Amino acid sequence: MNHRTENENDRHPPTGSIPLWMSGRRPSVFPSLSEDEEADVCIVGAGITGLTLAYLLSATHRVIVLEKDFVGAGDTGRSSAHVTRVLDSDYGALAKRFGEDGARTAALAHGAAIDLIERIVSEESIACDFTRLDGYVVGEPGEDEKKLEGMRAGAARAGIDDTTLESQAPFEARRAGPCLRFPRQASFDPWRYVNGLAEAVKRRGGVIRTHTPVVQWSKGPPARVETARGPLVHASAVVLATHAPLGGRPGIHARLEAYRTYVIAGVLPRDAAPLALAWDTGSPYHYVRTAPRDENDVSLIVGGEDHRTGSGDESAERYARLERWARERFPSLGAIEHCWSGQVFEPAGGLGFAGPAGEKAKELYATGHSGNGLTHGTLSAILLSSLVREGAHDWTSVFDPGRLKLDDAVEVAKQGSATVTGLAERLKGEELESSDQVRPGEAAIVGKGSSRLAVYREPDGKLWECSALCSHMGCVVHWNGAERSWDCPCHGSRFDVSGRVLEGPATKDLTPADRVHSR
Repeated sequence: MNHRTENENDRHPPTGSIPLWMSGRRPSVFPSLSEDEEADVCIVGAGITGLTLAYLLSATHRVIVLEKDFVGAGDTGRSSAHVTRVLDSDYGALAKRFGEDGARTAALAHGAAIDLIERIVSEESIACDFTRLDGYVVGEPGEDEKKLEGMRAGAARAGIDDTTLESQAPFEARRAGPCLRFPRQASFDPWRYVNGLAEAVKRRGGVIRTHTPVVQWSKGPPARVETARGPLVHASAVVLATHAPLGGRPGIHARLEAYRTYVIAGVLPRDAAPLALAWDTGSPYHYVRTAPRDENDVSLIVGGEDHRTGSGDESAERYARLERWARERFPSLGAIEHCWSGQVFEPAGGLGFAGPAGEKAKELYATGHSGNGLTHGTLSAILLSSLVREGAHDWTSVFDPGRLKLDDAVEVAKQGSATVTGLAERLKGEELESSDQVRPGEAAIVGKGSSRLAVYREPDGKLWECSALCSHMGCVVHWNGAERSWDCPCHGSRFDVSGRVLEGPATKDLTPADRVHSR
């Protein structure tokens, strides 16, 4: 039986899928935090949000970035990397919730994010295959064009007036059907971009400390940021750039819904389809792009089949459905070489949040990136850098974490219901009575009530056991076979089979089995 020990291999067992971008690559190397440090701004998280913010501030502020794993280890590196201002919520719907000015601000901000990424790539000479290209919202053949025409009109009112209604989707199988073309979107390799960005931060005087988990912080002044291994950072301001804000914060977590999204990548002849981004209008939803491979072929990247985090473990079937969908539209698609999944936090109201945590003007965060994490993360960094420097920005009210529109109440209530259901689950009877019943290669919840264990037995028989109660708010975790992780259905926290935190809002590992039994 294996509990967590100080042995690195025991504490950090292999996790699941490896995205196309990470395959065979190593991240930029930065040391962990070994002694107390001081900074003007302490940024938690070395994904696109945190590193872009560090890049924007490092010329004028002492900046330190703390990352629990390595640069790009989170959902930035797991993205399919659509760099776009075509949002999950269309601009007409956003105008109804935020007004016409709010929708225009959303369009302007996401467009500015694409422009900033392009500028950084150019100025810092980051080799990440950044490309401007068209994006298409694709309807099904025979679908009424009124829906897409309404989207086009909403985008035009928001200032995106160069969209056109087309009759052919940008797929190899030239099926007739309406689609809406958005010029000058972009794509890139997110792994190369954030690692290049990290090196640029270093050149500009910023400090990056990897393999340094943050466990808690106090607002100060100065703020005191505590790490798992002991050293502290004292800073005038703290920014949580961790996808979902770490810690309790029930107010913001009640306005976020965590989803898993699935991605496959396979070989496609270079001339089989035009270079483009595409998103369909179906349910389940799908998205498409290509990435450079060699002089003859490209990698076709297809994603979708989303579901709420922790709600079922059907990953093999979801990957199979993605492949079937892709082959119908791209008959020349060859072998599928990569399969992976990522996490998406959908915000109440359809727009993410970036700004201060309540009245704490010196504690900032960005979250709710939806399916537009690369552009929303970048625009969040633009906004937060202005708040740090000047205390204000023109976009503040639209992305304000304190906003709560009346229409959001239903979504907040839905998320609250999911939390109540997750908490009630701990009162249920056992799935299995004993860990001995868990077969090799399988996982299960064992036991009853607060003593329930999350148990996984590796194919070679090695057993991993830890508490089944999420360390964030106590909901019962569920098995994720695609990633070999335990996922919380309440707020999206994720843990590896040893109980180590993979993704917040949890900041503490799951309780080891021997401590559960000793209670």
